[in-house]
Amino acid sequence: MKNRFRWLLAVLLTVIVTLLGMAAGFYFNSSPQQETIILPQKADGENIDIEDIRRENVRIVEKIEVTSENVLTLVSQLRRPLEYHFKTENTVFSGEKSRVTTTEGFVKGTKAKVTQSENGRETICYLLTDNSLYLWESGKRTFEKMGKGSFSYDDAAFVAPYEELSAFESIENARTVVENGEFFIEITGKREDSQIDETYVISVSSGLVTEVTFADGKETLAKTTVTLIGTDEIADSVFLLPNNTNPT
Repeated sequence: MKNRFRWLLAVLLTVIVTLLGMAAGFYFNSSPQQETIILPQKADGENIDIEDIRRENVRIVEKIEVTSENVLTLVSQLRRPLEYHFKTENTVFSGEKSRVTTTEGFVKGTKAKVTQSENGRETICYLLTDNSLYLWESGKRTFEKMGKGSFSYDDAAFVAPYEELSAFESIENARTVVENGEFFIEITGKREDSQIDETYVISVSSGLVTEVTFADGKETLAKTTVTLIGTDEIADSVFLLPNNTNPT
């Protein structure tokens, strides 16, 4: 049981770290006829107004029936804000036990920062830049710096989950859900050699994931819910290191 709980925590940590996401200004160049995803390129220019994003995204999906055959192409066309602020609640389940952590994150261009908390206390901070990954314990002025290596915004695919979705060996279910007049796309699939069902719920209005669930049959293993998405301008000071210097 203990080893299983540690494995589930590792799954949750992967989800939390991937909230750092691909830079939200990325976009895809696939057309509605394509069944494969073309990896994104950085978008140039200023941040796109969130209302323009909402109108464009809704136009893409409101007249099309979402199916397992076309969902990847449709999702790949959703636009996302260049900068945004999010909060999440993350739960790992193991039998009758559960463990809850929360995160607060900021994305601005190619910079992203997320702070993890447990029981109301900040524990770990992560900061991603173009080339580096920084991490430190909350309240400490010292930090660790490492090269991102193969860990990139493309790999860190939670907020923009295209890499995760294209890694599915099979898509078992895809549909449009409308709640309070807002469109969402729900996708469930499995990876190769895995029995774990992964379900992603994506907000059409923002192009961002709002919920991810890992389940083994009827048993939920881990769940992350985005409790806040804000698109106000983010100050550069948010991305300072704990010693008040800029990352390099």
